[in-house]
Amino acid sequence: MKKLLMLCPMMLWLLLSINCQQVLKTETKNINQAFHYTLDAANGTIVQFANLSKAEFLGKLKLPSNARITRVEIQSLSCNVKVNPNNKASKATVSGFFIEILDSEHEYEHKMFDKKEITLSPVSGVWVGWVPINTLVGEGIGMLKTQLAKWLAEYNDYTGESIQLMLVGASTPTNSRLVMDFDLRIDASIQYEYCLTTSKLMGGEGFECEDAITN
Repeated sequence: MKKLLMLCPMMLWLLLSINCQQVLKTETKNINQAFHYTLDAANGTIVQFANLSKAEFLGKLKLPSNARITRVEIQSLSCNVKVNPNNKASKATVSGFFIEILDSEHEYEHKMFDKKEITLSPVSGVWVGWVPINTLVGEGIGMLKTQLAKWLAEYNDYTGESIQLMLVGASTPTNSRLVMDFDLRIDASIQYEYCLTTSKLMGGEGFECEDAITN
């Protein structure tokens, strides 16, 4: 009787392993990434940079190790501001650029959004909340999407690269001191495929991984 009880789990494991299959699953994941800028412009003119490393971006995703990215979409850009007590400006007008770095001597600026006007609250030290940026420019958004898609295609390689976003603008009244924290958030969605081992006995359905990937 004891031997029979000991054999039961082994037989069950053997039965399940024989009847296992790998099926291809497709899922969508929403992600966001914020870039932080601390602005202090005595004459009201803004030129600031923020960086995002490949390792930082990919490290947030937590996808299956065998994931293959099939689609990337930039859904929206939004901003959030917090006014500093030393701020003298009532408004700020800002534009954002994606910096394409080809090598140490060649950089190109691609505009992502143009002249977003922000009314600055007289209340300092409080984040006002995320506001959508509607003045998006296709060229810069497309370049950003291309870069993120390239990183995602190399999901298991965290080494090396970073991207840079530039913020430029000016204050109102002209030349008034502008002091604030500015966060720029990118919301995106990615679609990915991965292989999942499931039991035929449990009714696992889907394309077999090898067939789906090669077709």
